[in-house]
Amino acid sequence: MTLSNPQGSLVTPAIGTAAASTDINDNDDQTSISIAADDVSVDESAGTITFTVTRTGDAQGSQTVDYALSGTADGSDVSDAGTGSVTFAEGETVKIITLNLTDDLLDETPRPSP
Repeated sequence: MTLSNPQGSLVTPAIGTAAASTDINDNDDQTSISIAADDVSVDESAGTITFTVTRTGDAQGSQTVDYALSGTADGSDVSDAGTGSVTFAEGETVKIITLNLTDDLLDETPRPSP
């Protein structure tokens, strides 16, 4: 802040200290977006698999994150593209991604449990 243009009715004052400053500290928490599988494993006859995407920290404004299916799953396992994006609106903290599974006749070796 800076003082200038001093005026007075009888005497014009002199400016002693003309400027002062202060810092404005941001008090908003850093935003973080995470994903978790709702089930550790799903039989392909289940029809769908879901993932929960969670936004923590400051939920102001909108934020978008892309997702892509990875690992051993491919186009024969899901009927969706397996890619897309999730957009959080102001104040939203949870989104669900649902992929449609293909119940095929292929003999696929299951992955070992973690």
